[in-house]
Amino acid sequence: MKTNFSPIRIFRSFRELQDLNSKETLKVTEYNSIIFKNTVNAYHYLLAFLGLYGLAQFLGINCVYITNEQFVDPEYYCFKKHNLYISVPKMCFQDPMVQAYVVALYTAIYKDTTINDIFNIRFWLINLGSAFKNASVEKGLFQLDSIDSIYDLLTKEQLHLKPEDKEVFEFEQFFFHEWDNFLDQYEVDHFQYYYSRHIHFGIH
Repeated sequence: MKTNFSPIRIFRSFRELQDLNSKETLKVTEYNSIIFKNTVNAYHYLLAFLGLYGLAQFLGINCVYITNEQFVDPEYYCFKKHNLYISVPKMCFQDPMVQAYVVALYTAIYKDTTINDIFNIRFWLINLGSAFKNASVEKGLFQLDSIDSIYDLLTKEQLHLKPEDKEVFEFEQFFFHEWDNFLDQYEVDHFQYYYSRHIHFGIH
């Protein structure tokens, strides 16, 4: 896969989140992307494209809850950001994609963010626009259109994937799913996987 104008880079990194219930500090997975020279949480593009419910369905995640009150249960992790709480079963949280999903929600919550905002796709479009210094729905939509427009059609046809997995955001989901398989294949802790000379996925 390649792009017509600039590479899309996706990096796996880690951040620390503190569980409110046990006070344990957890090292969790997050995925960031560099597109048009801006570093943005990769899931924020998907959230702007699909919304909260849409992304949860897209990724097959149905175990993450956002509430106004702390969820107290020894079998759950609970993370607080300002006035909102993100809760997830400990068993479910072992999945790196679930961790990255939680981090994407966590990093988008600001002091004035309400629970109603989180469930409104306009919030995610504005959030994406703000990463490009224009916190507006229009800017968020523009960025989504821009990503779609730089996707090279010839390379899209050459991908050895099912047709439905060749769309730009579906391919991103495929790559997240296969991340550890790429690591196992190359048997290294740090490498750069070049799908082509134009699109570069850096794995850490």
